[in-house]
Amino acid sequence: MYRYVVVHGPKIRWSINRQAPRSLKLKSIPQYALLNPYKYGEAYLQNGCLENVRGTLFNDSLLLTSTGLILRSAIPVNIDDLDTLVDRIINLLRYLRYISHQFDLRVFGSVYSITPLSKISRGQYSDYFKTASMYMRSHYFYSMVNWPALRLSDKLCHENKEIPIYEEILLSALLSKASSEYRSTILYSAIALESLLANSFEIQYSKIINSSNHKKYRLVNHNNEQIDPIYKAFMKRSDFKKLLHEVPLYLFNKSLLLEKPDLFRDAMRLYKTRNKIVHWGAPFNSVNDEFLQINEAGSKVAINTTLEVFKWMNIDKYSKVTHDDLIELA
Repeated sequence: MYRYVVVHGPKIRWSINRQAPRSLKLKSIPQYALLNPYKYGEAYLQNGCLENVRGTLFNDSLLLTSTGLILRSAIPVNIDDLDTLVDRIINLLRYLRYISHQFDLRVFGSVYSITPLSKISRGQYSDYFKTASMYMRSHYFYSMVNWPALRLSDKLCHENKEIPIYEEILLSALLSKASSEYRSTILYSAIALESLLANSFEIQYSKIINSSNHKKYRLVNHNNEQIDPIYKAFMKRSDFKKLLHEVPLYLFNKSLLLEKPDLFRDAMRLYKTRNKIVHWGAPFNSVNDEFLQINEAGSKVAINTTLEVFKWMNIDKYSKVTHDDLIELA
C-alpha cells in the first residue's frame, strides 16, 4: 500500500525556518501534503532529493532539493491518478516560481518521474555547516522559497488566481540573461514590456467604462456597447510609441516620453531590436545605436529598461533578483 510519492523534478532553493511545520497539507493537490525537506531530510537524502550543499544561517536552514519533492497521501496512492498528480504539481510550481521570483525554477517538463513508496525515513537532515555570516549571490538569496511563500503559492494555485503573463515572461527574460541567451533575453524583455502596458491599459479602460465618473472621456454607444473611440483608435494602431506616450497620457495623465525621455529612448531601442530579431534574425549591424547589440551589454540594457518601465507602472519587486553580485548575510 503506497502512502508517499517521490516527485523527481526541478531544483528548488529553500530557506526554511526551524519553526516551520513538518508538512503542508496542500489545497491545490487534494489528499496530499508536501513534506518539509528540513524535517524529513533523511527521506530526501535517501531518495536523492537533497544536495550536499546545505547549512544554517541564524535560524534558517538553507537547502537545495536537487531532484524534487516528497508528498504524503491521506489515502492509498492510486497509480492510475499519477498523470493528474503530475499536472497539479507542475501547476503548483508555476505559482511557486511566481511568488518566490526563483526564475531558474523549471516548471514545464520538469517532472520526469514519480516513485511511489510505502514508507520513508523520518529524521531531519544534519547541517553540513553553521555560520553567523556568509556571502551569497544576491539573486540566489532573495529568491529562496520559504514556508510562507509555499503556503501562498498553494493558496493562489487552489483558487486558480491568474498569474500576470507579463511577470511570467519577465521571469523567463531573467532566466535567459542568467543563461547568457542574449537574443532570448531581448525578445522576452520586449514582450514582457508590451504585455505589461497593454494589460494595464485594458484594466484602466475597463474601470473607466464601468465608472459613473468619466466626464473626461468621450463615451459613445456602439453596437449596444459603451466605448471610448479615442482609446480604441489609439490601440488599433501598431505603434509602440503610443503605448509609452499617448495612451498612458490619455488614461493616467503620465507619459514616459515627457517624464523619462532617456528611458523612453531605451524602450524604443528595445522594441526596434525585438522587431529586427523577429524579422531578420541576428546578428546584425547597429547604426548610431538604433538597436541593442546581441551580447551581454545589450541584454543588460534590455532587462534594466524593462524593469524601469515596470517601476514606472508601479511594479517594483524584481530589483533584488536581477543582480548577480555577492552580498554579505550577517
